[in-house]
Amino acid sequence: MRGARIIGAWGAAGLASAGLAVPVASARHRATPPPRATLGTIACHQAVNPLRREVSLRATMRPLAHTRSLAIKFALSVRTRGHPATPVVASGLDQWLTPSDPTLGRRPGDIWKLSKPVYNLGAGSYRYVVSFRWLGAKDRVLKIVTRTSSRCTIKELRPDLAVRSVRVSSIAGERGRERYLAVIANRGHSASGPFAVLFEPGVAGAHSQTRQLGSLPAGTRRRLRFTGPACDAASPPTVVADPAGSVDDAQRSNNALTVTCPAG
Repeated sequence: MRGARIIGAWGAAGLASAGLAVPVASARHRATPPPRATLGTIACHQAVNPLRREVSLRATMRPLAHTRSLAIKFALSVRTRGHPATPVVASGLDQWLTPSDPTLGRRPGDIWKLSKPVYNLGAGSYRYVVSFRWLGAKDRVLKIVTRTSSRCTIKELRPDLAVRSVRVSSIAGERGRERYLAVIANRGHSASGPFAVLFEPGVAGAHSQTRQLGSLPAGTRRRLRFTGPACDAASPPTVVADPAGSVDDAQRSNNALTVTCPAG
């Protein structure tokens, strides 16, 4: 501390002229070289249309001593609720990419920045694993390191039509016929647009029925009534939402429901 006070009063030149030693900065205060391999922040672009959904990441690479060429390899995985992570298959993934200038990396000050976007994605949580490779003379591998990004999430913004339930009730004074109350819901995050709901009686010779619905807002439901032959467990009726596929539905596995006929 005493030396620091002298530096403040005399300056380094004054100390040198007075024959006193000038303190030298310790090694820990010297400039730290930049990292050789870094990742930016992963970014997820949301969209209703899967073709417009995007995940992207930028990788930055600097040469090691004796580097003759650089290469970067991107791998992307997706994890959905209740399922383990699975690899994403897309062009440019899981293969070594090299700079357009093959001499990049031979000079100490070279920097290679490479972004890897991936499009046409489903909903889920995404993560990149990026490998960096330095090659020396005769393609000898100098070093390979791997960096893992954080996660980002693409949300499912499309409508999701579903037949939630169908309730069967008798009709007073009409033997052999019953009433069917179907609940149609939009479980997605955007309005559906117009679509049809089909009632297939299941009984041979009986006619199917169709109801038209206008746009069903996100998070809402509609009740539709159909009248048809009495429910036969051997050939039960079926209700189908949007049988023509007019709606860009997030999942179609819940668009149809086979009626459970009441006992007795």
